[in-house]
Amino acid sequence: MSAARASYAAWMLLGVSIGLALGGCPSEDSDVMATLLPPVNPLQPGDPLYSPQPHRERPRALCVAPDGGKAWVMLAGTEDEPGEHVAVVDLANWAVARRLRLGASPYDCALDPSGRYLVVTLRYSDRAVVLDARSDAVVARVPVPFYTETVLWRPDGRRVYLANRWKDSVLAWDVETGGGFRVTGTSYDGLRPEDPMGGPTGANPGPMAISADGRRLFVGAVAGGTIAVVDGLTGAAVDADGDATTTSLGAAPGISWIDLHSPVGGLAVAGDFLYVADIGRGHGLPADEGRDLDGDGLPGDGTANVVFQDVQNEIGVVDTASLREVHRYTSDSICCNDYRDVDPDRPERGLLIPAPDTWGPEALAWLPPRDTWIVAGALPEAMAVVGDRLYVAFSGSNEVQGFSIAGDGALSALPGPLLTTGYNPKDIAAVGDRLLTVDRLAESLSLLDPAAGPESRRVLLVGDASAGPFPATDAEIGEALNEMTAAVGIDGDQTCVHCHRDNGAIARAVVMPLQADRLWGARAVMAQRGLHDTRPWFFESAMDEGNFFPVLNEFARKENFCCEGLDPTVWGKYPAPSTCAASPALAGCDHVLDCVRNPPPECAERPYAHTPFATRAAFIRDGAKRLLGRDTTFGDVLARETAAGGTAPIVLDFEGVTRAIGLFMARTSRLLPNPNAALDLPSARRGAAIYADPAVGCAICHPLPLTTTASLPAPFSPFGAPVRFPPVISPSRAPDGHDSSRVNLGFIATFPQTVQRADGVHFGATPLRGLWDRPQTRLLHDGRARSLREALATPGHPVLAPGEVGHNERDGVLDTHGGTSHLPWHKLEDLIAFLRTL
Repeated sequence: MSAARASYAAWMLLGVSIGLALGGCPSEDSDVMATLLPPVNPLQPGDPLYSPQPHRERPRALCVAPDGGKAWVMLAGTEDEPGEHVAVVDLANWAVARRLRLGASPYDCALDPSGRYLVVTLRYSDRAVVLDARSDAVVARVPVPFYTETVLWRPDGRRVYLANRWKDSVLAWDVETGGGFRVTGTSYDGLRPEDPMGGPTGANPGPMAISADGRRLFVGAVAGGTIAVVDGLTGAAVDADGDATTTSLGAAPGISWIDLHSPVGGLAVAGDFLYVADIGRGHGLPADEGRDLDGDGLPGDGTANVVFQDVQNEIGVVDTASLREVHRYTSDSICCNDYRDVDPDRPERGLLIPAPDTWGPEALAWLPPRDTWIVAGALPEAMAVVGDRLYVAFSGSNEVQGFSIAGDGALSALPGPLLTTGYNPKDIAAVGDRLLTVDRLAESLSLLDPAAGPESRRVLLVGDASAGPFPATDAEIGEALNEMTAAVGIDGDQTCVHCHRDNGAIARAVVMPLQADRLWGARAVMAQRGLHDTRPWFFESAMDEGNFFPVLNEFARKENFCCEGLDPTVWGKYPAPSTCAASPALAGCDHVLDCVRNPPPECAERPYAHTPFATRAAFIRDGAKRLLGRDTTFGDVLARETAAGGTAPIVLDFEGVTRAIGLFMARTSRLLPNPNAALDLPSARRGAAIYADPAVGCAICHPLPLTTTASLPAPFSPFGAPVRFPPVISPSRAPDGHDSSRVNLGFIATFPQTVQRADGVHFGATPLRGLWDRPQTRLLHDGRARSLREALATPGHPVLAPGEVGHNERDGVLDTHGGTSHLPWHKLEDLIAFLRTL
């Protein structure tokens, strides 16, 4: 039995019934709580990447008492080491008054409108805990499904909503609070009352918001990129006023959808308007050419920039009655800082990729109006409404920005500098006229005074910094850079976790710089989980912890830096370096030979932050120092040999930063314990036999327990080397028939182990562990499959639902992605049930 399976079995021995584990109604034994245990970390002492890591409690969310005297902070921990405590903070004395031990991974909280009862969700437990907010005593433990993560009270205090990550659903409790707390029901008409799992949402539901009258509940899907809209009073179908972006699912009355095509980072309601934080709707395509990735029926994706420059930081404003978006605001650096960006003042600057032509004036129509470029931070997530102001916490740049709200919902940025928080703010709340943020990586709270400015910040440690402040190891440096990559990026507003939110995947296929065809190709976003023992990574099985080049390269390409000599608009008029080396007196050679100290005059126009004339290495090293307070590693893993025979830390330049991020990826599994594995359902047991059947062939490319042959450790990979093969499904093709999945020569040069032949690029077998938690609407390497059925079934298979397409074929040959055409529909469903236990 694997360590992960053993951990599941451990809690099964608690004797909790399946009915309770599924989150049914409260019962006499509702205080008996089952807990999921995380898998054992595969990285153990003796591995060259191993070093002891400090214990951290990773505060995640907070609630504040109505009188502003008290706060509760959820100490969620990490995926591998979940926390157990809630810190109770005396705000008047700015101190932690006590710690409450409630269960595995306290994740979110919500205080009822009267301020009497606090609901706390426990990510890894099958109970939500209710506290008396006056005494902090536990008054109830209510059964819920595992991974019930976020919680919200209806304004009248008679209903509680809970979003569940496992079942991608929203639950509802009807409650009475007079004379004590009591749950009187666990669902209502419109949320499938026969199903205790609640009503459907998008993948990985998280942020929720509700209108003041309680009639509109909004549930944002972090991975799914949608917002589910529920009538909070009756469960009747929401009457959206004809918005073309909203559809109602007939099978789920009471639910409507707003499809953003973008991860929902935060939601807030003010008056008649819903404010939505996301990363924009660009998929990296040119504006009006290529594959229709945003599903609007038109070529391209309707945005001006390309590849990673299409990732923005945006706030949408939705009318809560019509569900129409009435305003949208984007990054203040949407253009001009990166050499590939569209610059409306100088159209010749931006390069159209892949063609080496310049954007013409007509392309600038795709840029949003300049007066909407007001979002200043990186990765907007938590939001708080205070009167006629909206405050947004940016977890990728450690900032809070304020906006004033107009009567029509429009926003305008408040003047003055942004407020500074600790590392990685994940929640924000008002305390009178001040703001309180939960700074996850810093293990702290920040108390901010918008009127007094950034210098007024007060800090309170609420988590565990006994081993020193974060970051304290090389792996933690990598974690910091993964979450707050903006510090070392040209635009200052993009991070790794824009797309790898919560170290997971999102339901969004994007154009990647590695592709040879950036008009018709696309790649699905992979999860940053389970990477230690499945190296090399990426679809081509080409990347490991020592070479993370193509990702960070897009945040700060050499072409941006004048002294790298790669900008043709500057260096095309100067002699080549080899010419200047032979004839240094030639005109312009003084700039060529000593650019850093004597740059060309054209460089003066380059808006590359504080180091306009530096090389990329100097720029990144300076950014790391500003973020971390240091520009070298600690040297506990990432070290170099010295001439004296010892070791010394490495420099956090481009190579150092990429190695640090890679080390973080390999340091822990970050796999979420799978609740499906604990249920031991007959369908999954039958599916396990089908998975192992040679006639089906799943285990040939995805052998247990790693579920991949793309990894180095034997015996999971023959000969101890990765196995790569051409696409098992028909390649993505452009209209002229050429294979648009191929990679470019630059990628092959960076990763010489990449295999690309006449039959196309060769892929590794994608690991299947954690598949249950990935969005099921973007599967296979290019995201074409919209369900597991589509990924596994051959065309026309009886298991397919109406409108689904089976992709288990290559150029008309069936069963190229496993032998499934002979399986009756119920056996393929059994196989899917087993895959969801991995």
